[in-house]
Amino acid sequence: MAGFCGVTNQDLVIVAMLALYGRVFGDMTRYDKFGKPTLDMLLEPSYYHEALGLFERSGEGDFVERTAYYHIVIDTLEMVHAITKDERLPGVVDNIIVHLFDALHIGADGLTHAAWGAKLKDPAHVEEWIKYPYTVSSYPLLLEIMDRYLQRRPDGLLRQKYLEFEKTLAAYVYADGSIPSALGGDSIFTVVGKTPVLWCYLINRLGDQLQDPALVTLPVLQRSEGPLSWKADSRMWTIEKEGARVFAGMKTNPSGISIGPEEPFIGGNLKELDTPAIQEITHNPH
Repeated sequence: MAGFCGVTNQDLVIVAMLALYGRVFGDMTRYDKFGKPTLDMLLEPSYYHEALGLFERSGEGDFVERTAYYHIVIDTLEMVHAITKDERLPGVVDNIIVHLFDALHIGADGLTHAAWGAKLKDPAHVEEWIKYPYTVSSYPLLLEIMDRYLQRRPDGLLRQKYLEFEKTLAAYVYADGSIPSALGGDSIFTVVGKTPVLWCYLINRLGDQLQDPALVTLPVLQRSEGPLSWKADSRMWTIEKEGARVFAGMKTNPSGISIGPEEPFIGGNLKELDTPAIQEITHNPH
């Protein structure tokens, strides 16, 4: 039995790191002993459903890798191929990517989203696409993978799906330049924005057209869904539920978090966040 932790995308990370170790130190024995047997196992039909371009997430069966994790699967397989020249991997990579488009569908908001995962009827058929939660924070990573594929293998129909998917990402960029981690799940993942993955995507997309943006002072912003609210300016933030503080912190000190409404907050006056210049209201999409 090969494998390390029993989760496919995580096992592939270890496989890729063993291959990278071999290239850096000129010693592939660890990859040959531990990495390749694991890769061989994961490419067997019991794990890799070639007809669907999907991997089982673990050895339990009927629990395929969720869509958001395929950027890890693709990146690691491409790294292993670049180092080992394993001839099996380019075809596997392309097959996975082209089937990522199968997860795209029109959501209740009229935009193109990627389903969270799939429920299989058998290894060759998807019984149902599990839509929610929409892991929006994975969209930039999936878009990059899709674009690289379409650069290699142009396809007008898939390119149009890609462009519609990209519009969805643009539609969910918040006023402070962040995006939701997810939609349709716990509201905390919607109101608290995520930034780095979007900005990395934009940097890569703009390429030579990238310009140094002008510095601006972030105005007070409030973003809410149901009873949960995120309030922030350029210095501090707070998460409130039904008007009561749950967490608060200073952006310059990510580990310094005040928990609950009574714990003292040091570094600023949170009352300054009570008069937002920008208010955003999100809605659960289902």
